[in-house]
Amino acid sequence: MHLGAGAVRTQRHALGLICALSILGCSLTDERVGPPNSGPEQQPETTAPVSSGTLVDARSGHRLTPIRFSDLRGWRDDDVGAVGPALTRSCQRQRASDGLLLTAAEWRALCQRVLATAPSSLRTLFERDFTPVSIGPRERGLLTAYFEPVLEARRRPDQVFRYPIYRKPPEVSRRGDAYGAISGGRLRPFYSRAQIDAGALRGRGLEIAWLADPVDLFFLHIQGSGRLRLGNGELIRVGFAAKNGHAYKSVGRAMIQRGWARSGGASAAAIKAFYRADPRRGRELLAVNKSYIFFREIRNLDARAGPVGAQGVQLTNGRSIAVDRRFIELGLPVWVDAPNTPSGPRARLTIAQDTGSAIKGSQRADFYMGSGAEAGRIAGRFQTPVRLVTLLPNSVLEEIRRGRR
Repeated sequence: MHLGAGAVRTQRHALGLICALSILGCSLTDERVGPPNSGPEQQPETTAPVSSGTLVDARSGHRLTPIRFSDLRGWRDDDVGAVGPALTRSCQRQRASDGLLLTAAEWRALCQRVLATAPSSLRTLFERDFTPVSIGPRERGLLTAYFEPVLEARRRPDQVFRYPIYRKPPEVSRRGDAYGAISGGRLRPFYSRAQIDAGALRGRGLEIAWLADPVDLFFLHIQGSGRLRLGNGELIRVGFAAKNGHAYKSVGRAMIQRGWARSGGASAAAIKAFYRADPRRGRELLAVNKSYIFFREIRNLDARAGPVGAQGVQLTNGRSIAVDRRFIELGLPVWVDAPNTPSGPRARLTIAQDTGSAIKGSQRADFYMGSGAEAGRIAGRFQTPVRLVTLLPNSVLEEIRRGRR
């Protein structure tokens, strides 16, 4: 979800190498809801020149720089209508309160137009009723990717499937964006990863299922959501429910700092191989990240779509991104211009539908790649400079221009 999902709201996601795994990346959770993980070292961003057309939105306090559609590289080449399913899911999510840039009434008006428009006509709608806007002081940032793992699991433990996926313990609470357990009237971090792995929650009936590999479990925490294939062939989905309240630490970075991997060599595969070769030091390595995710089983999801992101809707492969919602409002269309992705240039329209604790800044995003091993393979190599441009309704931009907000 970053989270990856439900929130995924998860940790949904360490060094440029594990980006897709949200160690670098995203989202589905609030950590990804999502992903919570502290991401890769951000590449230097270029500060955009101040333009005479730049506006300041009183609601958010952010600088908005309008851009022409003709200045969006690749706009005419993208299949804009392909964003329709993702946008429809966002619009079906009703809003009871005002958002960062749009009021609840403005959101309803936007969605009425969107839902009444055929996918083949979406380009015309956007060019007529929206304005591309660069938000914030930066014009270039970092794009990583994340995915939904598919893992073998069992409902009951045995000699192979020994590593539990836990539900949220009842004493774990949330206050605002913070998680933990209440002690002395204060919210404090709950058990650490090492304590939970050592059995702090054993015997309480909190297990959803068991995995065969502790590193797979670790990366499920990073992604914030996943599909579990049970022994009878049944496929279930789990998503972010809560976290323990400890800060995320990159195990990839720790691996390099301790001399257990060369710079650039702390990939997910390398971490898994290191653990298998030396379980004692492997456990020590994973324990560096004290943050721990609790899951919930999610039912009645569309099997063709991804996990539930921070906006509360299922993600769409190739068209959903995780963003920093302090800058970009969830549900809005966002033009992604990333010329150097692992699968070639990627300039396309996406929808902001998720968040991640590693996703910080106006020009930082995590791209949802889909489910399964191939999506994970691509996501793991995905780290590239990006330019993000948000599409705002003209009516909203005009209100901002007139200072009526």
